[in-house]
Amino acid sequence: MKVITIEPCYTKGEEDLFSGEAELGHVTITPEAVDELKKLFEGVQTTPDNDMLILTNPPVEKIIVFDTGRAIIRRIASEELAVERFGMLERVLGGK
Repeated sequence: MKVITIEPCYTKGEEDLFSGEAELGHVTITPEAVDELKKLFEGVQTTPDNDMLILTNPPVEKIIVFDTGRAIIRRIASEELAVERFGMLERVLGGK
């Protein structure tokens, strides 16, 4: 996994939110991976041909993963949580 960027994107009161991008390597969006992600996220959507995955946790966290291995996080609570999410996605989706 290679983190490309994580930076502040929005501040609400004293709460900073972050966005970032990472390259997970070769990933495969399988039904088993989708089932595992459904345990971790309230919203899990895939395109019909499994070339893109959208993960959401209210109120604002959104992650988009492409079958090319690129992952984009929008509006997450901390830099550390973003890195944890990228690592979890790499493990679940088999990034290399």
